[in-house]
This record gives sequence, C-alpha cells and structure tokens, in this order.
Amino acid sequence: MREAAGGARPGPRGAAGVHAGAWWLWALALGTGATRTTNPLLLALLLTVSAYVVVTCRPDTPAARSYTAFVRLALAVLVIRLVFAVALGSPIPGTHVLLTLPEVPLPHWAQGIRLGGRVTAESLVFALYDGLKLATLLICVGA
Repeated sequence: MREAAGGARPGPRGAAGVHAGAWWLWALALGTGATRTTNPLLLALLLTVSAYVVVTCRPDTPAARSYTAFVRLALAVLVIRLVFAVALGSPIPGTHVLLTLPEVPLPHWAQGIRLGGRVTAESLVFALYDGLKLATLLICVGA
C-alpha cells in the first residue's frame, strides 16, 4: 500500500481525511440506531459497520486509536451487566431456572432489591441484550 504524505495511510477518499463533524454525526447516528433496538442481529450489524468504517477510514493519529479502548470498555460493561443480573437478580420473571444462589436477607428499607436467589435463562438473556445495547452505543461513540 502506498504511504501518503506524513506517513498516514490513505483511506477510500485518498490522503484527505474525513471531517471530524462527519465522524461525530455518523457515530451519533449509529448510536441512536443502537438505542432503538435490543435485536442482537441489528446490534451486531451496527458493530460490524462501525468496525469496518473505523478500520478503513480513520486517520493514523493518536486520537483515532481510541476505538480499541472503547471496545474494551464495552466488553467490561457487558460482563458487569451480566454479573449484576446474576448477583442482584432481575425483574424479568422466568421459568427456566439455571441455578439458585443463596439469598441474603436484607432490611425492610431495601425492599425490591435481592442478593442471590434464582437465576433464570430469561433474566440472563434480557441482561445480555440490554448490556449489548449499551456496549454497542459505547463502541459507536468511540468510533
């Protein structure tokens, strides 16, 4: 591949970069699309488009390398969301119990919060979809 002036790699538009405002509008549009659905196929499509455009069009500057940090942050958010769903329970009722954790009794002022108890497949799927939505939003904004 031919190097552009200043060591930057040329994108589809040649040596000229994409305007920062265009990047932000594009990323916010993808993020808006991510907040409108919990469909994992649509979220995966948004992630794929985001990764492809970032890899092919971003300039070779230190600020442009923040995408990997946002991907790591998104993965951490997804894992934390799943851990919270297991430890604190979920308001989503389910019939397919995967495991039952010991339940910690809480004071009366903490009604509605549960530590431990039943972990159902439905609550984990809900937490996964919800976490994936937030992770996709973070990755899109990080683009």
